[in-house]
Amino acid sequence: GLPIIGGKVKILDPDENGEGEICYKGPNVMIGYYQNEEATREAIDEEGYFHTGDYGKIETEGEDQWIYITGRLKNLIIFSNGKNVYPEELETDIQGVYGVGEVVVYAGESKSDPSKEVIVAEIYPDEDALKLRNITDPVTYFDEEIKKINRKNVSYKSIGKVKLRTEEFPKNTSRKITRFAIDKSID
Repeated sequence: GLPIIGGKVKILDPDENGEGEICYKGPNVMIGYYQNEEATREAIDEEGYFHTGDYGKIETEGEDQWIYITGRLKNLIIFSNGKNVYPEELETDIQGVYGVGEVVVYAGESKSDPSKEVIVAEIYPDEDALKLRNITDPVTYFDEEIKKINRKNVSYKSIGKVKLRTEEFPKNTSRKITRFAIDKSID
């Protein structure tokens, strides 16, 4: 969308696609956290820009600057080759697959090989939907669907492992999935 009138937006440390952290400065931005100077220094830089924690880019169309949010900084997967993967982007693709109840994409963690880099899609299937289509082997079904998604993406965004859950993901009081509570081990 468009930034609020009277405010300024910048992209911090943009990558080759122009994507980086969205920072905003304006009269409607707080001056700091109450009695917490350290948190204020982390959130607001020397120029007065608030660091949103959102990843995105700015595109100019005529006089207007459009802001596109592509993900959250804390969820970003950064590979050793410098490539960035936005889990939310892949989650949106996977959410479009029939029979997906919930999905979280993350960088898998290997205890046996810490240098191993693999993108994991962990899916909580909608069992009722699968039954309606007589899908009796969800493992094979979702593996095939993820392969279709991988074919549409560049190679560094390929999902290397699919995990199925038997329970919903843990959520906070706002019913948002608590990513930090998910076991990210792959072996």
